[in-house]
Amino acid sequence: MPELPDVTVYVEHVARRTVGRLLERVRVLGLNLLRTVEPELATAHEREVRAVRRLGKRIVIELEGGLFLVIHLMIAGRLHWKERGVALSRKVGLAAFDFPDGSLTLTEAGTKKRAALRVVEGEKALAALDPGGGEPLEITLAAFRETLIRENHTLKRALTDPRAFSGIGNSYSDEILHRAKLSPMALTSRLDDDAIARLHAATRNVLVEWTERLRDQAGEEFPEGVTAFRPEMAVHGKYKQPCPVCGTLVQRIVYAENETNYCPRCQTRGRLLADRSLSRLLRADWPKTIEELEGRRAAACRQRRDGVEREPDRGRDAHVAELPPAARHDQPNASRHRQRHNNLRHRNREHRGSIDPSPQRGHGQRGREIGDDPGEDVEAEEIQEGLREREHETAGRDHQDGHVGCVEPRMRASQTRGICPPSAIANARRGPPRSVPLSVPTVEIRAPRAMNAPAAGPAKCAAASASGLLDSASEGNVPMHTAWMST
Repeated sequence: MPELPDVTVYVEHVARRTVGRLLERVRVLGLNLLRTVEPELATAHEREVRAVRRLGKRIVIELEGGLFLVIHLMIAGRLHWKERGVALSRKVGLAAFDFPDGSLTLTEAGTKKRAALRVVEGEKALAALDPGGGEPLEITLAAFRETLIRENHTLKRALTDPRAFSGIGNSYSDEILHRAKLSPMALTSRLDDDAIARLHAATRNVLVEWTERLRDQAGEEFPEGVTAFRPEMAVHGKYKQPCPVCGTLVQRIVYAENETNYCPRCQTRGRLLADRSLSRLLRADWPKTIEELEGRRAAACRQRRDGVEREPDRGRDAHVAELPPAARHDQPNASRHRQRHNNLRHRNREHRGSIDPSPQRGHGQRGREIGDDPGEDVEAEEIQEGLREREHETAGRDHQDGHVGCVEPRMRASQTRGICPPSAIANARRGPPRSVPLSVPTVEIRAPRAMNAPAAGPAKCAAASASGLLDSASEGNVPMHTAWMST
């Protein structure tokens, strides 16, 4: 936001080009620019400009007849002097004040249109817009001290309060506090007389110096490029840049839309203030002094220079550090990575038909491969032999009952789709309830229908299969849970 030095230079150049000239008309393009209804804006047309002055951070154009146009630039509002009757940009143009030899245009960059134009009549109505802050260039030391300690606030808030001091904002308050070597978070009630005197002198000196500097930079041309961030500033907008006095990196405190910049060694005696962003994340690990912060940065620079990586944390998932980088990124949890890796390995081998039909229940495993443990090969062969004998016996019994049964103990995952829900498959793999005697871990009954039954469609075959299975289950030939699952 343009502050006292910027607004002062604006006022001087606007007065030089408009005082004594006739304001022909005011063209308003911004929808929310005009903030008053009475008097109407048209009453300002064809009136002579008597004076231009500053009211806090506002620019006041005094017209004949006691009428005032009050312009508040806010953050992104800027004034320009263009040729007469220039067209306004629909994107940034807000208003144009047409004079016989040129037009004073008001623009505002950004999507938030905050600039304001008010039309008031009489000195009393104009005084109502004044926040009441004292003029920093005119206030005495005694009045400055009285105003400063009237309320207990931080120095940053006290200087930027328009009810206390007129025309000081975020940028020049940083410069004033750096010049006075005072912390922006110091409370006004705890300042001694020496600190207050330094602050009063720094306030006056900084504002006068910058007003002269901006006046010299503009020269006879209308001031353009008005900004709150200038290369000649000591700390404002210089985050992580060296302080011009001591060379320490400038630090910051982040607010909603602003930030306070300060030098830790010049202003806070080496203490590092919480920046309200990273400090909220680090909490107890936030460095307390600038020496501690510089030490951490130096150590990090040495590690990067020497190519030494940080030692991984040896916790319960410490073996994740031995995984490939892609696996560490995709699997932050070591147990989850191991489970998914085993599932993928067994799923691939399952499609090759090498899964033991009696799966072992474990953490995330769907089965185990025959031959993983040499001590289990003999047991696995005995299980296979017993399953083959049971298969022939069950097939013969089903043939006598009028059904063609074929028990396949090696059921693949692709064959279970569309037959039964996954929960039923899991229950079948675990085996039947203890109350139901079952010696064969059967999981699928294929094509159960009567031998002499005529060929029928899929629906009739399914119905016949269901009926035959339920009859066999009721006689004890087929386990009830197997008949239900296949149905």
